[in-house]
Amino acid sequence: MAISIQRAAGSEAGLGRKWLYKFLEKYSTCGSLLGDPHEALRVNEATEENVRAWFGLFSSYRDQYRVLDCNIWKLDEHGLCIGKINPRKVVGATKDKWGKLRKRTKMRNPETREWVSIVECISAGQTFTQPLIIFEGVNVNIDWLPDVLPPYKYTADPTVSINDKIAIAWINERFVPQTRPRGVHYRILLFDQHATHLSDKFEQACKKRRTITLPLPAHTSDILQPCDLTMFSPIKGKYKDKLYELCQLNDSEPTKKKDFCRLYHEARKETFKPSNYETAFKKAGLVPFDPQSVINRPEVIKQPPQPREPQPDDLPPCIYDAKALEKDLYHLDKERGACDTHGED
Repeated sequence: MAISIQRAAGSEAGLGRKWLYKFLEKYSTCGSLLGDPHEALRVNEATEENVRAWFGLFSSYRDQYRVLDCNIWKLDEHGLCIGKINPRKVVGATKDKWGKLRKRTKMRNPETREWVSIVECISAGQTFTQPLIIFEGVNVNIDWLPDVLPPYKYTADPTVSINDKIAIAWINERFVPQTRPRGVHYRILLFDQHATHLSDKFEQACKKRRTITLPLPAHTSDILQPCDLTMFSPIKGKYKDKLYELCQLNDSEPTKKKDFCRLYHEARKETFKPSNYETAFKKAGLVPFDPQSVINRPEVIKQPPQPREPQPDDLPPCIYDAKALEKDLYHLDKERGACDTHGED
């Protein structure tokens, strides 16, 4: 890019070996950063206009239906490879057999390539529903589950993803019984803008249960998704730590679904805490309601400042005060007429 800018300016001199260091020395506000790859749509759609519009819609629903903070719920689905551990520091020889220094070594990994989807739902009232586990397959095999079964809901789907049928069953069998508000209070259910969640059947099932559905704007989950912000990363990290400990005991045997159920349950108990729910909704600007805290984040593309409309005081008097202009022209013509008369004399 620097070479392109230089050529566009008409210079063919080329860049020196230390041009970057001199540039950073000259512009002290710049520095070297590690680029975190994001999808182009996630970057382009996270605009101030989209974020403000969504917060306005959320606020109007909350006020219209008088939804209490404890009845604001967030549904999210995340995937987990059940047999993959994270790289970690280990103790070993720092030189290879040829005497060369090495910084990396190999670790045994079960590498079970099977994926599982987990559907979680948390509220701003620091509570949660029991998760939904989606295995790959058509039906759940009893042999997949451990003897001491965590109190979750288990299902299977060839796509390992929530669909219309699974979502409606989850609403009726899990969400409604576990989140039923007292009296006639309404709930707001937030979720990613996903086709399976937006079906008419899903919408109707929610409306019958006094639940107002509100999808997040497309490609903005990085900044508006409470679960992504504080919940899923810790639980995935804790699960992989426990999987690593298991690998040391079973000689890295392929991870079974039974092992996944047990380890995920243990990791969830250690990471799902009321303080995390509070932090999640606060970072998302929902409870307490603070859209500006989200808009101020560097990930949000800000609107360029609009030029100020010219005010009457900004205009020159000869343009704004038409009567004064007419009067000045009259006196000017009169003076010119007097000059012409003297010239003839």
